[in-house]
Amino acid sequence: MNQRSPYRGPKTRLKDVLFEIFDSLDPSKIVRFLVSGLTTATTRTLTVPDADGTILLGADAADGSGLVGLPNDIAFIAGFGYDMTGENLIVQTYGEMVMARSGSFTGEAGYIDTVATGAAAIVDIEKNGTTIYASKPEFAISDNALTAGTLKTDGTEDYVSGDRITFKVTQVGSTILGQKLRFTAKGVTA
Repeated sequence: MNQRSPYRGPKTRLKDVLFEIFDSLDPSKIVRFLVSGLTTATTRTLTVPDADGTILLGADAADGSGLVGLPNDIAFIAGFGYDMTGENLIVQTYGEMVMARSGSFTGEAGYIDTVATGAAAIVDIEKNGTTIYASKPEFAISDNALTAGTLKTDGTEDYVSGDRITFKVTQVGSTILGQKLRFTAKGVTA
């Protein structure tokens, strides 16, 4: 009978720089353990579950709630017709949603196909009816690229699951109204 011996000999201690695991078919694929991030005089135990699977970095919970610092970007459009042709921007709400995760807004990106002239095209993101910006992002007169806004730093830029997010265009140009505006609010999970 080929059973494993219940005998447990003395522990073997290896320096982390001396221990590697490599792939049997491609030895250039290597895993190393690095323990320098531990607090002095600390032992951490990694328990292997009784299941096949993939190591998920940063996960503390099976539902993904432990995943923090990951991108959580939200995209909106304005000034498009039902067939995706350009339509003049209107001062109005163009999108609403409810956040499913907690996180923070960190910036924005945008592009407008038909530039506004005579006045800038200005956009806003509101959380539960309050702007997240100290100064709002805008597409300057005759400019396709978005000029970043300044996010508030009083906690308004943070969100939790259940917060209502609204995307609005608050100014559209005056001589030529902007069309085909794309806007992405950048965020990270918390």
